[in-house]
Amino acid sequence: MENKPVNKKDNSKVVLIVVILILLGVIGYLVFTNHEKQGQLATQSQKAEADSIEIEKTKKDLLNLQMQYQEMKDQRDALGLKSDSLSMKIQEIEVLLKKARDGRYTDAKKLKNEIEKLKADLLVKEQQLQAMIMQNDTLKMRYDSLQKTDVTLKDSLSTIKAEKSELAAIVKVASVLKADNIKVTVINQKGKELDADVYKVKTISKLKISFDIAENKAAKKGSKEIYLRVIEPSGSTLFQGEKIFTANGKEIFYTEKKSISYNNEKQAATFIYQKGSPYKPGTYSIELFAEENKIGEGKLVVK
Repeated sequence: MENKPVNKKDNSKVVLIVVILILLGVIGYLVFTNHEKQGQLATQSQKAEADSIEIEKTKKDLLNLQMQYQEMKDQRDALGLKSDSLSMKIQEIEVLLKKARDGRYTDAKKLKNEIEKLKADLLVKEQQLQAMIMQNDTLKMRYDSLQKTDVTLKDSLSTIKAEKSELAAIVKVASVLKADNIKVTVINQKGKELDADVYKVKTISKLKISFDIAENKAAKKGSKEIYLRVIEPSGSTLFQGEKIFTANGKEIFYTEKKSISYNNEKQAATFIYQKGSPYKPGTYSIELFAEENKIGEGKLVVK
């Protein structure tokens, strides 16, 4: 049998077509993959933009919450109530704000959850405060009524004693002294007083802590012991000798104390304290106490 000659030209065309088809397939795949990646990048960009917008919104929410916490703290301070937990929340919000402003808090959902927790906490504290204010107003109204009709209520002596016991608790809170306008300055080796936000170690010879004891008509007149606590950045109180007093039922150390004669009027007072050794860099807490209660606080920053 005679073999037919192979047409090399036809074979080349077939190979060429196959190569073209393969190239078209590769190009199609690359185009599809690139399009898919572009879609993913666009989605990621849109999400990042949405997160950025959400974080800006939460910044405003944080500022609003911080203002509400501060207003509540001012209300509690005016009533002579403790507000340490509110101060901690205000500081907590400040930390969150700083992270958000510095771009270290990019998770909008997590930040939103933190805000929801703060809102829930604020609501509980608002309800507690309103309940205390209402109770305070109610007890004051009862007290006024009892004083006006005391003669006619002799048969209700047990009731009156209970009411007076409740009122005594309120008066005790109202009678707590308060230190205002607390200012911490430094006196150098030459006796010159320096007033700054931050002090260098070498400039500090003495501390001067000046403040006003606020007017308080509910407080008892007479001699008052004012205690000063200077607390190092490590948490240790600066003191020499056995300097211990009682506050909130606990014995604690104090740095200095002084007596003042209080007559219910606004009164200025000053502590001059010399440590005797160089200060360590950091932030020192300055606390003032009277009649077992903290009446004010400040700080000293040393570098």
